[in-house]
Amino acid sequence: MLKAISYMESLMRITYFVSDVAIKQNVYLLLKKVIGLYNKMSYLIFKKDLSSVNHNKIVTNIKSRLNLELNECNQNQPLELVFKNQNQDEVLEVHLQDLIYLESMGSYVKAYIKQKSGEVRLKIIRNTLINVVNDLDCFVLKNFFACNKSNFINLAYLDSIHFNSGKLFLKLDAIETKISMSRVAYKDLITYSKKTTLLKEQESELATSYQVAY
Repeated sequence: MLKAISYMESLMRITYFVSDVAIKQNVYLLLKKVIGLYNKMSYLIFKKDLSSVNHNKIVTNIKSRLNLELNECNQNQPLELVFKNQNQDEVLEVHLQDLIYLESMGSYVKAYIKQKSGEVRLKIIRNTLINVVNDLDCFVLKNFFACNKSNFINLAYLDSIHFNSGKLFLKLDAIETKISMSRVAYKDLITYSKKTTLLKEQESELATSYQVAY
C-alpha cells in the first residue's frame, strides 16, 4: 500500500514536466480513480479490524485506569477546575467528576456539567478550546480525550463506542447525544486502552512476585 502511494506521488511529479494538456488530464483522472480505490480499500480494512475489537472491554479498561489514578492521587491535587475567559477572568468553577465534556464553538466553548439532580447544565465560556485545555493541570488532562477537533470528553463518562454508516461515535453517560470520533482518535483510544491492560498485567506480576518472595 505504501509503495502504491509512493508511485502515485512520483507520477504526480512527472506530470509537472509534461506539456501536453490531454496527457495531464488523463493522468489526473487515473490518479483520482486510484485514490478512490485506495480509500475504499482502506475503509474495508479498517471496518474488518473494527469488527474484531471488543469495545466493551476497551471502555472497562479505561474506566478502571481512571478510577485507579483518582484513588491513588495526592489529596492536594486540584480536582476543582477553574475556567477563564479571554480576559483571564474566572467564569466557571466545577469539580472534575461533574464535567462531562467540552465542545468548541469557534471563539466560545460549551461546558456540559452534571448536577446533583442528574440533570445536565450548559455553561458558555468565552474562549477557545485550545486556550481552555492549555490551562488545565497535567493530572486533569489524563482524564480527558480529544475525540475530534471540537470535542474534549471526560473519559469517566465514556459509556460505549459505536460504528454506523462508516462513522465512529462515542456515547457518554448522562447525555443522549452521540459524539463523533475520528479514525485517528479511535486508534489513540485503542492504544490508551492497551496501556491500561499492560498496567494491570504489570501490577498482577508484581503482586505474584511479592507473594513468592515473602
